[in-house]
Amino acid sequence: MHKIDSDGATPENTFANIDPETPGAEGTVVAADWLNAVQGELCHVIVAAGVELEKGTNTQLQTALNATYGRLGGENAWTETQEFEQGVNVGGSLTVGGNIDVNGSVTVDETLSVQDAILLEGTLNVNGAGSIGGGLETFGAVNMNGGALSCGSINATGDVDCSGDLAASGHASFGGNVSGQNGQLLGGLSVGENIALTGIAPTRDTGFTSAVTPSNIPRAHGRVSVVAGVITIRDGFNLASVAITSGSNLTVTFASPMSDGNYTVTGSQIIDAATTANRSVGFHSVSAASFAVRGFDGSNALINPGVGAYEFAFIVLGR
Repeated sequence: MHKIDSDGATPENTFANIDPETPGAEGTVVAADWLNAVQGELCHVIVAAGVELEKGTNTQLQTALNATYGRLGGENAWTETQEFEQGVNVGGSLTVGGNIDVNGSVTVDETLSVQDAILLEGTLNVNGAGSIGGGLETFGAVNMNGGALSCGSINATGDVDCSGDLAASGHASFGGNVSGQNGQLLGGLSVGENIALTGIAPTRDTGFTSAVTPSNIPRAHGRVSVVAGVITIRDGFNLASVAITSGSNLTVTFASPMSDGNYTVTGSQIIDAATTANRSVGFHSVSAASFAVRGFDGSNALINPGVGAYEFAFIVLGR
């Protein structure tokens, strides 16, 4: 392609009109080489998009551009890898036969389907479901506002928020928080902050599963010491308080209660190297909001937490 350079062209290589009143202003000669260059450029775009040239059809360039670069207001389908120097905003669905490489963000109003990988410098926003045949790597957040996300590996620097299921067949690495209805990660998992599981917990008679669900992760845990009535919570999660409620009882109260009192609580005393007799703890009065603890010394006698001392650790599993 070249700018017009035939007789009568301006110094800036533009066209000039004939001016009968101006001597020498004879206009620009429209040369065959320039016309052939323009024709060749247009035909190349059409043919490269798989459209056969047809005389009398004047919409072939538009068809080729739609097939190659998509349309903002409707569904988009690309058969090869796409690279964008800026963001992508699609009003309909987006289907790509190869990779997507975007220096900005991608927003899709409907569904997203990519055969290979997505590499984003920005955020991925999808209002429908997403299916990615390869890996997803983004330096921003992933927001699946309308459905599930299924892909190979995931490497997300920002938060991942999926209103449906989140499934990855490869390794998943998240720099921020992760939330979704259910998760299935067939590879490894690395999360920089938190994972929120909001799906329905399996029933109590469900067989063994390697999937992480709301019912097979700890709901509370703690390490607590008591010395002559002084209680110290050394570590813990989901603990509102630990208090002496009677002569021999400590009551552990949850910050967020369980659904009922049918959960599992287990634990033991923390002993030092010089201890030779068995020391234990027992749990009773288990309710959705709290449970009670009793400590026993080496003679199996109750320890009065108001005057005695012991340290114990516990963990709570269930729903």
